[in-house]
Amino acid sequence: MRFRWLLLLLVVTSCTSNVVDELAGDDDSFDDGKADDAGAFTYYVVDGSSAAMLNKSTKTAIPGGVDFAMTGLGADDVTRATTGAVMIVRGIIGGGTLHATELWVGPRKPGTGIVVKLRDADVRCSELACEIHDEIKLNSSRRARSGLLDFGSAIAAGDAANAQAAIGPRGLIIAGDRFTSGGVRGRTVDAMFQRVAPRTEWNVNDVSIMFPLPRDGEQDQLLRMTDGSGLWPEAAFKLFGDPATGMPFLIEGPGRDQLYPKLRVTSVRIDPCFDEPDPATATSCRRQVRLVAQPLEDSGAAFLDASIHLFYELDDAAFVKLLVAVRAVGLGGSGPAALGVHPTLAREGLRGPTATALRQALLDACRLDRLFKFTAMATGRSKNWFFFTLARQADGTFARVRGETFEGSFTDPGTPVDRQPVPTNDPAFPDELLATASVKSLSERGLLAGIDKLERLANPGLARTSETRCASCHAAATTLEHVLALNDVAAGPRTASSWSPLAFVPVDERNGFSNHHAFSYLGDQPTVNRRVVNDSVATARFLSSAAFLDSLDPSLRAQLE
Repeated sequence: MRFRWLLLLLVVTSCTSNVVDELAGDDDSFDDGKADDAGAFTYYVVDGSSAAMLNKSTKTAIPGGVDFAMTGLGADDVTRATTGAVMIVRGIIGGGTLHATELWVGPRKPGTGIVVKLRDADVRCSELACEIHDEIKLNSSRRARSGLLDFGSAIAAGDAANAQAAIGPRGLIIAGDRFTSGGVRGRTVDAMFQRVAPRTEWNVNDVSIMFPLPRDGEQDQLLRMTDGSGLWPEAAFKLFGDPATGMPFLIEGPGRDQLYPKLRVTSVRIDPCFDEPDPATATSCRRQVRLVAQPLEDSGAAFLDASIHLFYELDDAAFVKLLVAVRAVGLGGSGPAALGVHPTLAREGLRGPTATALRQALLDACRLDRLFKFTAMATGRSKNWFFFTLARQADGTFARVRGETFEGSFTDPGTPVDRQPVPTNDPAFPDELLATASVKSLSERGLLAGIDKLERLANPGLARTSETRCASCHAAATTLEHVLALNDVAAGPRTASSWSPLAFVPVDERNGFSNHHAFSYLGDQPTVNRRVVNDSVATARFLSSAAFLDSLDPSLRAQLE
């Protein structure tokens, strides 16, 4: 399109790496590619008492073992990470000991990575797609980042032989020890290798956890509503479709009244200070865990277009107990990663050790007596979505909460190429961006004004949940994606109301047409909207701060230090 604001995308793209570093809580104090640690150090494959350079077959005995002091890793970190794994160490051998600055681990039987030529002069976000999952240092001043790239047989043998870097199916992995004028020359040892680093900060994958789709036989490895003390009572489910409540069923169609046993927890949100724009200065904080539950389709491999959002409030002791359990399994990892399906859970599966430990921690935290409210998104027959809030009453039952910020609806009878939603009539929402024809008629100034409203709704520092209409919040992300698609761009401009850093959502997890999910599934598509990303960054920042630790009793603080 002709609009000058598209030029702002150059700025957005150039800032992507910083955004993802922030999202991941990445610690760049190690291997920063500067002169102080370049050149003398190299990567070794460690096996027993020998270490082999990645790009050379010669081995050097290391009777003194590996000293991880320079990595900042504790003995427990190393033991947990290296059990049954191939160990890649970055360091230097001296006095019969390998002095490590980095540790990478991967499966005992490495897979085959896809090698691609990547020269320093050619590093462009547009060429690498910037769906970022890992990184490699090219020389002392540049780092290339890449995402889920799979070049298959398109890479010629000659290119592989002269590779400057290596890309596996899960990202750009490890540099080797040889240097050229174009940068670092290396190869993939295994596409599944991950860097192990000391945990100094929380990241978004610690506090917002999306479970992967269940594989065959894993459906009951996702939490059910009857697990533990009961996560959500069946009596509450039966309020939907009851004429006395005036609420529809969660879905329309056969079996709509039989969904309760099919509900499974698909995501988790951990929040130390719910709905506070600046938790560090809040006079008091409400500690919460929130679960999203969705009904499984009959196939067991996808979810219906409906969700229940369960709110549990914890005291400080119970909340810290949950944090300790999450930290114990190193849940979020330490490398850069955008928010989405949790990478460790996706790799291990729902029967793996991480999922097993997390399920138990959630059952301990999410007791039925701590459930104080729930919200719901129900789907009608005619492309309409209904939103409700129900709160716990004195007798332990749940009742519908009335009011425009607690319930509402959104309707769009149009198509992906011709949206025709019913206006929200919400002053905080840009109705002018809803219909395709309206968007095409707007001036540059009108588009920017509308996008700024959407950015405000996605900014936890400006828009409190308690003051935001449910329908507007859920419709914001799909509306922005539609506007960007009409203008043939992948990312929006920063506006005065944008959260910092600008939210990064992988393309395949964004809200497309008729997808109003925030942090859950539409069928088999995982969805993450911008407000959830921004909330998660704010939560990770606060948990990593002295202000959060200072808000705890000394005995509880000690458990996290």
